[in-house]
Amino acid sequence: MNNSNSSTDSINYFVVMRTLNLVTLAITLPAILFAIYVVYQQIRLNQAVHVYVINLLISDILQFVGILGFFITRNDILFIIFLNIVGVAILLSVSFMICIAVERYLMIAHPLWYSIHCTVKCSILTSVGVWMIIIALNSLGILFLHMFPVLLILPFPLLLFLFVGTWRGLSKALTLSTREKRRILATLGLVIGSYTFIFLPAIIAFLAGQSVPYYFGHAAQSFVYLNPLSDLLLYIFLRKDTRRILEDIPCCRRAQTDHEETDQTAVTSL
Repeated sequence: MNNSNSSTDSINYFVVMRTLNLVTLAITLPAILFAIYVVYQQIRLNQAVHVYVINLLISDILQFVGILGFFITRNDILFIIFLNIVGVAILLSVSFMICIAVERYLMIAHPLWYSIHCTVKCSILTSVGVWMIIIALNSLGILFLHMFPVLLILPFPLLLFLFVGTWRGLSKALTLSTREKRRILATLGLVIGSYTFIFLPAIIAFLAGQSVPYYFGHAAQSFVYLNPLSDLLLYIFLRKDTRRILEDIPCCRRAQTDHEETDQTAVTSL
């Protein structure tokens, strides 16, 4: 009887998780692709932080591929491959969240060093290094599985340090407006909040194993699927002109230009 209930719970969980992932995919994938396009335009303006944002969004797409794969496949080998893809995507996501937090900290705490060294080229090289390290760790196989929760929990104290350091540095940053200071703190706050509420429960469930209720483990895993949504919010917080996001779409930009030209013509005729 207990085995029957456990089997039914597993099937229900599988259906719920697959549905949640498909809904999240349908909502966020178009937004992620649009965000990548917009952020790429910002890189051309020599804004180094957007290199990390693009890589963060790419890791979200990779996570979608892996999760859909191991929900759909019935082949054991493919299941393991897709599971590894999800693990790599999660570590990449956390790594680039840290890169963004470090970039914000350096911009406030060490502005002179930041202006000299934090270039687009430096961000690209750092991103390539992150990808190579994560892929190399994944090649360790079963050792990577045991290291996974440790690799996820290590960044937490670093993120707290960066948040406190940035908060202290903002009080000395006289050239920044109050709105800009709030936006920077909101960005770091979102990084810490995402890490705390999305990844930390999964880490606890992984480390605790069978000692935690099964529903806690299922809930913790479902939170990880919401990671792409938090990354989209992070992209919005990094923009200085959130009200003009739609203007980055070529058709919307043309429509806005045509509207302004029409208004100008009407005023001239008067």
